Amino acid sequence: MAEFENNYEQFIQKAIQAETEALNSERGKVIMSQLLEAAKKENPDLTPEEWSKIKERFMLSIFAEMLKDNEDFQKQFAHLVFEKAKEQAVSE
Repeated sequence: MAEFENNYEQFIQKAIQAETEALNSERGKVIMSQLLEAAKKENPDLTPEEWSKIKERFMLSIFAEMLKDNEDFQKQFAHLVFEKAKEQAVSE
């Protein structure tokens, strides 16, 4: 993770890429299919926008699980978020 020490965007893109690759795997496709089935069962009139939000929340929950179980990842992410917040505060 050291390669992302001061690059928030690169860190986030790498995490998104890893999640996307996992969800595009055979097992990931099965999981997404099951998620879609459950969502449609709960809401038979599910719109593409609603499905998109469900997938987004699912990816966020995966990211949270990655953070929860990896102390180095937590520290790295916290540092990058702090640096990004400082950067945005200076630009305002």
